[in-house]
Parts: sequence; structure tokens; C-alpha cells
Amino acid sequence: MSHAYSIYETKARFSEILRMVKAGKEVIVNERGHSIARILPFKKPDNLQEHWDWLCSSGQILKTNIAKKDFSPQKQAKGALERFLKERE
Repeated sequence: MSHAYSIYETKARFSEILRMVKAGKEVIVNERGHSIARILPFKKPDNLQEHWDWLCSSGQILKTNIAKKDFSPQKQAKGALERFLKERE
């Protein structure tokens, strides 16, 4: 269930509204009786693949032509750290 507030009420009760959102509730902001914004709790992705899908669907990054990204950990080449540190000297 969502709660609706005018812009004036939203500004006056912002801390209270953020506590409600943090508790999982949705808040609608109205201007002259028309809904203009929705404040939702942020859902953190459970894993990297879910985060990748969310970034793509929200338009924050563009999907490539690669069918499926592989997010498994890469094997580290033996001695890579030593080579890296040696190159920095």
C-alpha cells in the first residue's frame, strides 16, 4: 500500500517519509491532485548477474551483442602480483 503526500507535506515530512520508505513502503508525491513522483525502497540485487540485468533494463548501460556474460571468477595467473609489483618499480 502506498501513501500519498503533496509537495508541501513531502518537504515538511521528508525524514518521516524516508523512514517509511526504508521500512519498505511506497510514497507517492502529488502536485495539485496529480501524481508526479513515486519514492520506492531501493532493492539491492542478490548477485552480479541480477545487478547487470538491472543496469541494462534501466538504461544505465547498453547491452552488447554478447548473448550471455560470464561472471564467474577469473583464474589468476601465477606470479601476476609479483610481475605487477615489479613493473611498478
